[in-house]
Amino acid sequence: MSYHNILVAINTNENLKTIVNKGIEIARNHNATLSTIHIDMKFEDFYIGELDFDFEKYDEMARDRSQSDILAKLGDLDYPITNSIICSGDLSNEIIDTIKKNNIDLLIMGHHHYSRLGQFFMSVSAPLIEAMPCDILLIKVTQ
Repeated sequence: MSYHNILVAINTNENLKTIVNKGIEIARNHNATLSTIHIDMKFEDFYIGELDFDFEKYDEMARDRSQSDILAKLGDLDYPITNSIICSGDLSNEIIDTIKKNNIDLLIMGHHHYSRLGQFFMSVSAPLIEAMPCDILLIKVTQ
């Protein structure tokens, strides 16, 4: 199987460079484009307070902070990133929409080992895998 458009789902943690480097290795082997996506949670989806709050401004600040963190942690890469997407919203929906809009044929993302209780509350991989419109590669990462 040959891949043409690869998307790497990234976070701002210590595993960022490991996951992106795996994407670079695969993209180079397939002469494919490489894009990244980072999704921040939308604050308004979790805020139930009574205070008047500018959610769009907060989300924009969070995206700017994420972009700065990602650029600082990645440094110079030896492969071009075609598209670097930073957005906020539901992780599964944002990734699936991006895959469909950009004709992605491989998604690469990190996966942590969770306890049974942690899997129930924390794992986003399972629902995403069930709805995935392309191949997916999970990279085992440390917590």
